[in-house]
Amino acid sequence: MKKALMLAACLIFASGIAFAQSGSIGVYADPGGASCDVYDVPAVVYVYVIHVWTPGATGSQFKVDDVSWGNAMVFLAETVTLPYLKIGQCRFGCAIAYGGCYPSPNMILTLMYSGTALTPPCSYIQVVADPTTEDPPPGIWVTDCVIPPNLIPATGGDVVINPDETCMCNIPVQDTNWGRVKSLYR
Repeated sequence: MKKALMLAACLIFASGIAFAQSGSIGVYADPGGASCDVYDVPAVVYVYVIHVWTPGATGSQFKVDDVSWGNAMVFLAETVTLPYLKIGQCRFGCAIAYGGCYPSPNMILTLMYSGTALTPPCSYIQVVADPTTEDPPPGIWVTDCVIPPNLIPATGGDVVINPDETCMCNIPVQDTNWGRVKSLYR
């Protein structure tokens, strides 16, 4: 009986740790999150905000910074992915309610720009801390799926505009260690 109780306590503790993974909210060039290289061409350019690497989340809060790192594209619109609900303009700070517990990847927002072909190489659009929050302090925040939900800090990601050989974007696929990589070649 004592062993069964200890096993149950360990499983509950381990599942709580697994759900406390906030993941990352990044900006990508495609809705699937496979590329983070965008080119400023004279046309409509779309970038996508995607929540990745989380076992489940019910909402997020962040800001999309598209002015600090050289972007010369003209902002046209932002559209939240259904069934999500957005409060605020994400270029100034927003909160997005997912409407349920969704595992990643989640495309939560589409940003539309008019390309000008004037953006210098190695410019960025990135997800940064929402400066409009007071409690909690400014940050990139995710609510997990436990009841009551926890507010967990997350990381932000960026998209490279007009990349060259000095600033190509790399998207990590999965955390691993050297032993696992070596085992692929045995």
